[in-house]
Amino acid sequence: MLTKMGDDAEELTKQLRCQKNGLKTMHEICDKFGYPVTISYKKTNGDRLELIRIDRSTITNMVPKVGKEEKTIFAGITRFNIHTGNGRLLLKGDEETVSFGFGLKFKDMAHKIKKVFTENLNLNNGVSSESYINLKLVVNEVQRNDGAIIKYIVRAVYIDA
Repeated sequence: MLTKMGDDAEELTKQLRCQKNGLKTMHEICDKFGYPVTISYKKTNGDRLELIRIDRSTITNMVPKVGKEEKTIFAGITRFNIHTGNGRLLLKGDEETVSFGFGLKFKDMAHKIKKVFTENLNLNNGVSSESYINLKLVVNEVQRNDGAIIKYIVRAVYIDA
C-alpha cells in the first residue's frame, strides 16, 4: 500500500522512524485514553485512505513473550555489564548477537556464576567469533510477536567441575 504513495511513503516512513519509539507512543494513547490512532493518506482527489489503525487490540503485538520451554544453547559472551547482569551473546554458528539477562537479580547471584560470564567475555575479547569459547546455557527465549528472538533469560550455566 505504501508503494502506491510514491515519495510520500518515504516521507511517512522517515517521520515514523524519527519518532523515538513512535509505535509505542501511539499505543500509549490507546491504552491510557481509549482512543484509536489512525494514520491515513489523503489522495489527490480528496479521498482518505486508512493506512493503519492502532487500538487496544493491537497493543498485544507490542509486548514480547517469554517462552515457557527451557532450551539449551551454546554461546559466547560478547558484552557484559557487571552492574546489571545484562549483556549480549553470540550463538555458536550465528553472526548476530542477541541480548541476555538473568531470571534472578544479578546482585543476588553467586560470585562463582558471575565469574563464569566475565571470564568468558575476557576469553572472547579480541578473537574471531569462530575461535570463541562457548558456554552451555539453559535459557528461556523472549520473542516478539513475529517470532524473532530478542533476548535470552539465562536460567542455568553448566560449569566444568
